[in-house]
Amino acid sequence: MTENALDRRHDKAGGRCLRKQKRDTKETNINISKNMKTISKSLDSSTLTTAGGRFATALAVIGLLIVGATARADLVTDWNGYWEEAVFATAQPAPAQARSGAILHTAVFDAVNGIARKYTPYYVTEKALPGARQEAAAIQAAHSVLCALYPSQVGVLDVHLADSLAKIPGHQGKSQSISRGLAWGEYVANQILESRSLDGWSTPPPSYFGTFDPSVWR
Repeated sequence: MTENALDRRHDKAGGRCLRKQKRDTKETNINISKNMKTISKSLDSSTLTTAGGRFATALAVIGLLIVGATARADLVTDWNGYWEEAVFATAQPAPAQARSGAILHTAVFDAVNGIARKYTPYYVTEKALPGARQEAAAIQAAHSVLCALYPSQVGVLDVHLADSLAKIPGHQGKSQSISRGLAWGEYVANQILESRSLDGWSTPPPSYFGTFDPSVWR
């Protein structure tokens, strides 16, 4: 086979691969869009009045929040994994895990949606500054929430933050879009944390006032 024939064969193979990649990307974007619509509706539902409902919805958001052509598909799952690491490292009880997960993923959702502006915000209704990077906002929102909820893990979380930011194209320079995304993500995280600080979680339960006598209901 001549060199020209080999070149033509390689060009055809490359073209087929490119077309398949475009089809796969299109299908992925469609699926993400559909799932985001479902998640957005769920965030407005009455099931969010309980910690369990909030947590179930938060888990549905994992891996589906980052939208747009520049977003990394596994960014949210990365930080969900870092949250799990913090849970195990601190031996956090299961009820507290549900609350922490809800706070984490609600903050990431509103941080990304405040830039994409495609769905109904859960809590933060303001808009991010123009040009803010969604990836940076999601990373910073997750980092800020986890540092607040797991202060003993700040050192490890700072390492994860640096690693995540290093994967964003343009991080080497003074990127205004990344800086705006980071500032927005931190703002949203603080708003969500403040809103949940009044949810009664830290209020001690009342002392037991019944009796321990046998055969007495309590």
